[in-house]
Amino acid sequence: MKKLAMAIVMVLICVSVWAADPDKIVYDLWRNAYYVVGYDGIAEGELVIPAEYNGKPVLGISSQAFLEHKLTSLIISEGITTISGQAFYGNQLTNVSFPDSLVSIGASAFINNNLTDVVFPRHVRYEKHPNWAVAAFDIDVTVIYRD
Repeated sequence: MKKLAMAIVMVLICVSVWAADPDKIVYDLWRNAYYVVGYDGIAEGELVIPAEYNGKPVLGISSQAFLEHKLTSLIISEGITTISGQAFYGNQLTNVSFPDSLVSIGASAFINNNLTDVVFPRHVRYEKHPNWAVAAFDIDVTVIYRD
């Protein structure tokens, strides 16, 4: 029984070390909706951007909100429509889950990460360009559309 309890504690410690604390996400209220504008500290591991905060919708992620953090996995909740430029520039992302509600991804939003492919709805607007300053993703990332 003690071994089982110790194993559970170790798993919980590992999970807490590898997941970014959602309570440290910084929001800005604008026109009755929230936008993610940053993170209190360095976000590491997996991060879930929630669909709502304080009972109001979260609609977007602002420019440079997670610039040069240490995120490896990202889940963006349904309802979020916009990811601004350089929002996740310079992380260690290998996996991103995009919602169907997403409409646009800004320039350099996911540049300098470890992504090999991304999957999102066909209606999403994003820049695909050999110049990293305007492209949303690194040039070698494969974009796969889901209908």
